[in-house]
Amino acid sequence: MNPLFGYQNHYRDGGTVSASSDPAETPKEDALDWRLEDYWQPAAATSHTLDIDAGAAVSADYFAFYSSNLFGEAGAKVECFSGSSFPPSTSRGSISPTTRGPKFLKFTSASARYWRLTISTTASFAPKIQIANIGARLELQRGLRPGYMPPALAPRQRSTTNISETGLFIGRSLEVKPINFQLPTTTLTAAWVRANWPALLAHIEQYPFFLLPEPDAYPGEAVLAWTRGDINPPRNTHAAHLSLALALSAFV
Repeated sequence: MNPLFGYQNHYRDGGTVSASSDPAETPKEDALDWRLEDYWQPAAATSHTLDIDAGAAVSADYFAFYSSNLFGEAGAKVECFSGSSFPPSTSRGSISPTTRGPKFLKFTSASARYWRLTISTTASFAPKIQIANIGARLELQRGLRPGYMPPALAPRQRSTTNISETGLFIGRSLEVKPINFQLPTTTLTAAWVRANWPALLAHIEQYPFFLLPEPDAYPGEAVLAWTRGDINPPRNTHAAHLSLALALSAFV
């Protein structure tokens, strides 16, 4: 399977959201606004739900989320449900995060009005969700070209060497940093580009997105990416075909 983009958001497309807990300081809407500096964090350390009423039946085939405190916690699990009535009860799959970083789960396409994420944990602190999303994924028409660097294999921390006033080594400080990489692909048909590029461009010009570069071989290597610098438009590099190269930064 070719790289998958996850950016469609049924809440932002006109739906409404409700949650089991909605503190004024960390409200439910902050899980769906594509911003990393805010987040939804329920008031209590227990299991919680985040519900989307799309207003009418909509199709979805993936869910993804970014959480800075769920990974590796006892009993941590995020599960997606759908249904034609509330509360939705058909499970579409679950993720038990054991590592830091974005999580992306594809499932068989389903149409439903109501969608729910359940966040379960037995940790002593409330779960924190920076970004969550349920929608229809976009599969890139072609695979990755030679020269692609898997973001999951890149260094994830920036280091600073600390030296005392007398020049002695006193340790190194580490901070998480985004990964810079290119997403190159070629020989996209003109019809595919014209059908999919305008909506994708409208999103990535303003917001980050979930990306699963190698869904079949490495389904656990999702990233939360955003464009770096100007966005280059598709270019005609082969007869009747277009090429696309996105310069991206990402958290992995």
